[in-house]
Amino acid sequence: MPSLQTERLKVRSVQLYSRRDEFNRCAHHTAHYDSEELLVRRGQPFQVQLNFNRPYEPSKDAIILVLDIGKRPDTCKGTRIFIKLVESLEDVAWGACVVNASGYSLTLMVKTSSSCIVGRFSFYIFTHSPGGNYKSKKVPLYILFNPWCREDQVYMKGEAEKEEYVLNDHGLIFYGTSSDIISRSWIYGQFEKDVLDACLYILEHGKCALCERGNPIMVVRTIAAVVNANDDAGVLVGKWSDEDDYTGGLAPTMWDGSVNILRQFNRKCKPVCYAQCWVFSGTTTAGNDHAFHPETYSCV
Repeated sequence: MPSLQTERLKVRSVQLYSRRDEFNRCAHHTAHYDSEELLVRRGQPFQVQLNFNRPYEPSKDAIILVLDIGKRPDTCKGTRIFIKLVESLEDVAWGACVVNASGYSLTLMVKTSSSCIVGRFSFYIFTHSPGGNYKSKKVPLYILFNPWCREDQVYMKGEAEKEEYVLNDHGLIFYGTSSDIISRSWIYGQFEKDVLDACLYILEHGKCALCERGNPIMVVRTIAAVVNANDDAGVLVGKWSDEDDYTGGLAPTMWDGSVNILRQFNRKCKPVCYAQCWVFSGTTTAGNDHAFHPETYSCV
């Protein structure tokens, strides 16, 4: 039987501090999301605790954190990322440093690149030790754009602007004609359960390549293209009719938010009926809240 010192280092559990009231979700401004999984923003460190079968020995044990996204993860395409332990996170794009080692537990601060792909990753741990290699089970981890990070392309300076364009889940939409402008409330609902996954599905449906999903310009272009059903069987079917015949769907005036639209599109994988300009704009604003900091859309 191997001694404790030569036994391979195994991960017994991973603590991601993913509850809404815990450090990661609060520090990354993702506490509002109705999800039990960890959601972090790129370019900003987050904390994980690794619990092993024995104490970690830096001189003998190697630990690598791995992030995979897509069906065929590839390091060259940025869809498989190896994160190694470093002394400091200050000058690295990717890295993890030890902040506490106690008994069989190791607490790390993990930094992601401020330009990395956004989406739903699989996160796991690989260890190499004298007793052999070990690979932990995979757990989901979402990485989002980060308007709070100066190095991120979507960075915004003002806190009030971030509250309005990123964290606000409802607003006013204006529509009508130049001589008769009407306003109505709209629920963007970007934090509602399953909406984030629905938005990520829109990127897949719009054939936004994984390697382009770190670029907010490409992401917004994809969302803008696929929000309507023309050409690509996108999210919404537009209908302007004097006959008020909306058989097979809802009249545009019946919608009061994006949540049901996005959920229905994600569930049925076919366009939702029906929309007019303000419905398109409200839904687009809710897909973009995850990616960018959109101006409030006006449809006049």
